[in-house]
Amino acid sequence: MATTPPNAPSQKPLRCPTPEALWTAYNTLYPGESSQEQGVPILKGWMERYHTDPMVALATQNWYGKVTKALFLSLGIKQPRTKAQMLLALRPAPYIHQAI
Repeated sequence: MATTPPNAPSQKPLRCPTPEALWTAYNTLYPGESSQEQGVPILKGWMERYHTDPMVALATQNWYGKVTKALFLSLGIKQPRTKAQMLLALRPAPYIHQAI
């Protein structure tokens, strides 16, 4: 479990779709593997892991790898190859305010 120093800046949550959007993307990639009634609760569990420990949840192999691929599809982001690049791609875009 990662610990954060008390003076560290707070980290913004990573981009994340709804469980239903994630299931739709998963079903697009792997049709018929599960029904929505079965798949959404399972994906909610993965999303909890993704929010608490994204380095464990993000993967390129096995079932976590399938869900990671569906995550990027649901967000409309090209999936990077490494976990570090994935984490960077999933950060929210910085807000740039320009005076008009």
